[in-house]
Amino acid sequence: MEKTIVGVHFKNSWNEDFGGKAYHYLSVIPLEVGDMVIAPTKNGESIAQVCEVDMPECMIPLDVLPKLRTITKMAEPEDNQK
Repeated sequence: MEKTIVGVHFKNSWNEDFGGKAYHYLSVIPLEVGDMVIAPTKNGESIAQVCEVDMPECMIPLDVLPKLRTITKMAEPEDNQK
């Protein structure tokens, strides 16, 4: 399966809204802007909201590209309650 590059926003710890800096991931599942996903982070998995899809590799710095983690699953409604 082909991987694509997507951008995600994580929840703001102050107001529970998704926003702020976009973090980039590879995705093995088809995604659309607004989808909720489980994103791997250095502190474990977190819920994130997709804010960009099908980004070209040239938009990611060459030293960052090999370090991108991969999103493999959508978030379920009960995940969003955590």
